Amino acid sequence: MAFKSKKNILSLPAPAFKMKAFWILGFSVVSFLLFLYVFQFDRMTKDSFLISDLSVQAKEASEKNLELESSFFENESLNAAEELARSSNFEDVEDVKYIRVIGSAVAAKLDY
Repeated sequence: MAFKSKKNILSLPAPAFKMKAFWILGFSVVSFLLFLYVFQFDRMTKDSFLISDLSVQAKEASEKNLELESSFFENESLNAAEELARSSNFEDVEDVKYIRVIGSAVAAKLDY
């Protein structure tokens, strides 16, 4: 014996689906995403070139800084030596006489 039940199933009507609106909305979304992709790719390319240029400038600045540091320390050491000479009461040399070495002698008596 087969039990057959017939119930009335209440169904909702399917909403009206408009293909034209679907394609317009789909095309709009794809166009918007494509625009964002191109815009972000362009921005990323500009930023990478900017980073490259800045790294070159940083390297040049670092090399220039090393040159300036060595020049500064060289000038400071010369200034310190001049200050030491002034404080030690050294005098300028006016007349220089050289010793003549005759033969292989280490010391010799010279008559002036």
